[in-house]
Amino acid sequence: MPNRVRSILFLLLLVVCNYQPSSGSTSQTSLETVHSELQPATFNLLQASLEAEANHSSDQIQQLIRSLETKIEQLDRQLPENWGRLSTEHQIRTMFHLMHDNILTGTYIESCSFVSVAINLGDFNCVSATVIFQTIADRYNLPVMPVQTLGHVWSRSLSDTSLEIETTCPNWFQLSQAQREMAPSSLAGSEARLLTQQALVGKIYYNRATDRLRDKQYAAAVALLHTALNWDSADAAASGNLLASLNNWALDYAKKGQYKLANQKLDEVQKLSPQYQPLGRNRLYVRQCEISQLCKQGHFPEAIAVLENQSNASQLHPTQLTENAQTRSAIYDAWIQWLLSSNARTDAAKVLNLAQQTLGQEEPRFIRLKMKYAGLKI
Repeated sequence: MPNRVRSILFLLLLVVCNYQPSSGSTSQTSLETVHSELQPATFNLLQASLEAEANHSSDQIQQLIRSLETKIEQLDRQLPENWGRLSTEHQIRTMFHLMHDNILTGTYIESCSFVSVAINLGDFNCVSATVIFQTIADRYNLPVMPVQTLGHVWSRSLSDTSLEIETTCPNWFQLSQAQREMAPSSLAGSEARLLTQQALVGKIYYNRATDRLRDKQYAAAVALLHTALNWDSADAAASGNLLASLNNWALDYAKKGQYKLANQKLDEVQKLSPQYQPLGRNRLYVRQCEISQLCKQGHFPEAIAVLENQSNASQLHPTQLTENAQTRSAIYDAWIQWLLSSNARTDAAKVLNLAQQTLGQEEPRFIRLKMKYAGLKI
């Protein structure tokens, strides 16, 4: 029986990106143009992020919004008197410190992507911290956008492409240049991808999906990954984990003997990505599981039918053709043993004759069967 394809390693927090390398010479004007074009004025990042958590009523969401607005109003009273004369970079630094001093006062927790937790308890991860900072930046018209690389998001000032802002690091601006250069935002280089605020919301759905995947709640995970892709169609990790979820869901169905459902999930994988590497091997695995169960139940003609129904030779790799021949020979062998155990020698001889017709008289596998059952006349 073919080995089951290796399990897919789910990214537990953020995502592998569909990287869009930067030319390294993007001007302030072009970045601000990107910001204005990608961010509709009517989009409410905070509300969309809270709705993405899917555990609040409308009234509770409005209460959370008011709570954060109250906290932001407290920031107003702490602004320096010369706020309006400060450079954009200085304003961003000031607001960053005020956020950590007054709102994100808890602990960094890797799994804490819910903005409601950041508002109520002050705990955060890179997703929730970046949502909060983006919300504050929008309130004060600071030119900031979220940025993403493998497994991480942060913020970037659009007024200075060299000003990366690690939203989870309260003392970010107190670090030395050498220390900052070791941060993910610096190491990402051209692999960093500017996100729309909608795409940032998608990371909340993605992280919820990974929670479901850990518990093998495949239906919920697949639905959430589809939603994540609706918010950010360029999210390669969501696409990859969607395929992995369907793939592992199929294997789970196969373990339970639900082969029709298993093949339906693999059909979904093929529709999304015909070249998905584990697909062919897992189709063989599901087929072998079904054939094995049928043989144990004595349903050998049905086992042969499963083999033939899923073996279009024009689409099989040579190694798969070999595996098909091995499987067919194994079915005939088990079938003959089954009949001989019931003293049905005449029927067993008929099966051996069928093996000769289908495998070929000179085929080594048939020759081995003929030698094994030399007492049967064909």
